[in-house]
Amino acid sequence: MAFRGALVGPEGSGKTTLLENLEPVVAAHGMVPFWLRLNCEQRSLPPTAWRDLWSLLTPRHLILLDGAEKLPPRQWRQFLQMNAPVGGLIITSHQPGLLPTLWQCETTPDLLQTLTSELLAGTGLDDNLPCAELFHRHHGNIRLTFLELYDHFADLLP
Repeated sequence: MAFRGALVGPEGSGKTTLLENLEPVVAAHGMVPFWLRLNCEQRSLPPTAWRDLWSLLTPRHLILLDGAEKLPPRQWRQFLQMNAPVGGLIITSHQPGLLPTLWQCETTPDLLQTLTSELLAGTGLDDNLPCAELFHRHHGNIRLTFLELYDHFADLLP
């Protein structure tokens, strides 16, 4: 797919973490990772930044774009046209369709249970954690679940 594809999944399902874990793999294969992060506060780059950006990038660069769904459709089309000379593009998105899907990130109550058990192994704190309830309360968003657990365990400390 010419080093172009998407990591797709709902919020808190691990897309950004997977993208961050791909960075050293990309570098080990001789490509130069270049990060772009979009979020609710920054949905795009100013026009002058776009021009400056493309003057810096070469065919050895692989753009890692977190939050591609934040770009309005017109800017997304412009972005795709402008990145043609770049060596690759891997994005995160909540919905499929922007680029071919490389990986669909999903969460389950069992995954949450496994992760919390691994993190709390040997502490005795993982007994009776209501993982299924937490999972459903946060609509499968593992990140928000961990934030709640962090607050919960912080309250237990002296």
